[in-house]
Amino acid sequence: MSPDGRWLIAGGERGELVVFDTASGDLVRRLAGHDPEAGEFGAITAIRFTADGDTLISGGEDRRIIQWSVPDCRVQHQW
Repeated sequence: MSPDGRWLIAGGERGELVVFDTASGDLVRRLAGHDPEAGEFGAITAIRFTADGDTLISGGEDRRIIQWSVPDCRVQHQW
């Protein structure tokens, strides 16, 4: 969950992250950037917001770490 409580990010199999609006429960966006073919399931294994809520970091079975900008959810960096 984002520090301000506005966004809930969920990650799972197939390398996809999904963004929900916590007030409405609506699915806002799907984020693609991790390899869905990686590992056994292509799973997202870690998701974390920075303290200021301006950045989201995700890691997955593809051995990538992706830095996303918030709220536009654009990839800023990948390692």
